[in-house]
Amino acid sequence: EHRSQWRNREAAAVRLAALLAEATAPPPRPRRPTRVPRGINERRLREKKRRSETKRGRSARDWG
Repeated sequence: EHRSQWRNREAAAVRLAALLAEATAPPPRPRRPTRVPRGINERRLREKKRRSETKRGRSARDWG
């Protein structure tokens, strides 16, 4: 990494200190799940219904 052994040792010590700090840090708090808002859910269902109709219209039908 560096041209001198001393600087390589210094860099390794810094990396080790960072690794230890990360390893000993407290874990992040778990996320509390929240409900999906009603309006968002209704919009998703409307879009899903529209896609369904589009795909159903593509199907081969016996036109007679």
